[in-house]
Parts: sequence; structure tokens; C-alpha cells
Amino acid sequence: MAGLEELVESTEALRRELVTHEEMCRRVLSDVRDGVQTGSVLAAVGADTWRAAMTDAIKEFETTRRRVRLVLVTMSLEEGSSIAEIARTWGVSRQLASRWAQEAAPLRPACDPVDPMDRELQEPRER
Repeated sequence: MAGLEELVESTEALRRELVTHEEMCRRVLSDVRDGVQTGSVLAAVGADTWRAAMTDAIKEFETTRRRVRLVLVTMSLEEGSSIAEIARTWGVSRQLASRWAQEAAPLRPACDPVDPMDRELQEPRER
């Protein structure tokens, strides 16, 4: 499951950035408490680079998390889960789970003639 491995790596990268961010915040706080001018402190810690790295890590994590979620929703649908079951599993509304299923539709086999949201009409798939 390469997608999940990618999500773990993205989570680790975000955690590293969060630790760095926390360290920088603590340094800024300490220096400002000691009377150092805010602009001087921010320049000293490289706030521009620090901010950009944090933003990039968050964006990468969210992109990966969304992609993996859609893959997992697709797999659940292919295994015969209903939208309601997916919603309960993820702890979201049925409407949100339905939207995820629609977003995941391009990942599903193109030859499935049955509406994936109407589980009662689906015949069991042979494995």
C-alpha cells in the first residue's frame, strides 16, 4: 500500500516541521520577553524561510491525506461498503461520504454498470 506509506512519510515530515516551528516560536518568545525587537528576532530566526517550509509541509500533508482517503474510499466501495457504512467508519456525514465517493469515481473500474451508491442492487462480486 504505497499510498499509506507515502502518508506516513508526509506525516513524519510535517512532524519535523512542527518541532522546528515550536522551537522557533519558543526562541522568538524568549527573545521578545528579554526585550529584543520583534523584527530583529524574526530576521535572526529566518522567519521567511521558516514560514515557507511550514506552509509547504502542511500543503504536502493535506494533498497526500486527501489522495489516500480517496483511494481508501474507492477500496471500501469495491469491497461492497455502502456510503452510510463509509460515513460511519470515517465519522462523517453521509453527504460528505457521498461527495468523497463521487470524487473517487475516476479511481474505480470504468466497467462497473451498477450505481455504487445503491448497494442493494449490487450483486456480490466474485473474488
